[in-house]
Amino acid sequence: MMMNSLSSVAWSPDGTFIAAVGRPGPLIICDVRKRQPVAGAQDRLASPVVFSRDSTLAIAVCADGKIRFWDLAALRVVTK
Repeated sequence: MMMNSLSSVAWSPDGTFIAAVGRPGPLIICDVRKRQPVAGAQDRLASPVVFSRDSTLAIAVCADGKIRFWDLAALRVVTK
């Protein structure tokens, strides 16, 4: 995924993951320890990414109004 600039960046509470949202909207979630992307989306996001308190989920609202949940243990979208 290519990003020209960032619109938001968020760290998971436990410091394991960082989420970067670019303009025009791709999302990349990286495992900080492994220094590699583990999840992402091409959806245009309408909100910054937030993490659950236990750092197991990343959550964002997409431009289409749908809420996306990424399960960071299974590395997949769990809700569309």
